[in-house]
Amino acid sequence: MNSDSTGAGISKNDSYMNESLGLENILFVGSEIGKGFREGYARCLLDNFIDGIIIFDENGKIQAFNPIAELVFSYTSDEAQMEQINTLIPKLSPATYIQFVENGNGKDKIQGLEFSKKVTGICKNGFATSLNLLVNKIDINGCYLFMAIIRKI
Repeated sequence: MNSDSTGAGISKNDSYMNESLGLENILFVGSEIGKGFREGYARCLLDNFIDGIIIFDENGKIQAFNPIAELVFSYTSDEAQMEQINTLIPKLSPATYIQFVENGNGKDKIQGLEFSKKVTGICKNGFATSLNLLVNKIDINGCYLFMAIIRKI
């Protein structure tokens, strides 16, 4: 294993930004685990999480959507990845998460949204559903992704 001057085991040459910003890169930054294994492991975690997970970029475009989120919103993962996050959770408007990025912390709130908040989600059929929402910012070398964890109430 390569090691940098801090001894952390991550080579200065490990550049995960040269690959796509897929979930596998979030979970295994600097890891020497084979890419096929990383992708399978990351997909397994996402698919088997007990809550709905929606990962979206700083423009609001959905990047990943797990099976529980599919059940809650009635979108397939492929359909959801053609949508913006505020289509599904209107409270997560672009101004909300852009402010989150600009503030750079988001430890307690995302422009009025507490990390654990009851919100309304909009299903594919147009019906509203009540959700508990948690949001976390993921910083990948200055590029931001957001992970919304949802649970139907």
